[in-house]
Amino acid sequence: MRSRPYESGELVVTFPDVPDAITGGRDSAEALRLAADALSAALAGYVHDERDIPQPSTASPDQEVIAVPAAVTAKLALYSAMRSQNITESDLAGRLGAPRLLSAS
Repeated sequence: MRSRPYESGELVVTFPDVPDAITGGRDSAEALRLAADALSAALAGYVHDERDIPQPSTASPDQEVIAVPAAVTAKLALYSAMRSQNITESDLAGRLGAPRLLSAS
């Protein structure tokens, strides 16, 4: 995460690996609190749009590292594994012994 001052004095927060995630705050504490939510929401958009989840790059000394909540991390890992193996939600349900999902047609 990178933060930089905005014209109004607030901080703007961006993520080099996830350019869709942008947030900010009145100060660094508020910006840090909001950063994980912004990152989680942007990554949910990647899933919705069926895009690959970007791998995090190594942070430079002037960057903060922001982690998404563990449940989000687990969901993203499952999504990525399913994409890499071309497994649909119905395929996964079958493998888990759950009822198959019906498609709307």
